[in-house]
Formats: sequence, C-alpha cells, structure tokens
Amino acid sequence: MLVAMAAAPAVRADGAWWDAQGVTQADFNHDGSKLITAVEHGPIVQWDVESGEPNPRGPLTADGKYVMSRDGRLLLLVSRDGGVSIHDATTAEQVSRLDDVELG
Repeated sequence: MLVAMAAAPAVRADGAWWDAQGVTQADFNHDGSKLITAVEHGPIVQWDVESGEPNPRGPLTADGKYVMSRDGRLLLLVSRDGGVSIHDATTAEQVSRLDDVELG
C-alpha cells in the first residue's frame, strides 16, 4: 500500500489514511496504533490506523520533515520556518519546542 501511495502526485489530509496521496515518508508509532505520513512540501499528518482517520486536531505541521525515535515513541518535527518540536507519537502532544533554528 505504501508503495502505491508514494507514487501518487498530490496529498490530502482529510479522508482515510489509505486515500493519502503523494506520501514520501511513513512510519508507525511504537504500538502500531498510529501512522505518521509526510509529503514533500506538505503536511505531516498523524492517522489512527484502526479508523483510518487523521488526527482531529489537524496536521502536526503544515510543511516540514520528521524523524521517528528508534523506539517509535517520539517524533522530531522540523518546519520550514525553522521551528523544531518534539511530539509524543501516540498522542501527538507537543513535548518540547525550539524556535529560530538555522537549517544549513
């Protein structure tokens, strides 16, 4: 499924995760209950795997990159505006944030 999604040209952050298009990165959290997806120059979205629905609070960031921790419990988000934040991969709650980080 992820291979087919990666080949698609556009993205939507509404609807079900299996309808997401243009995905360039996807990872499951530590217990497999959430799927995190990113598209190039687009949103990072957390999806509920069971329901297929996106996080009701909306995208974690409108445009950026992310790295999942080795244990699948935390996400490091880097937004294009230079903000860096750490989120719980299950709840999507922000744990910490740094602003004005220069991205070389």
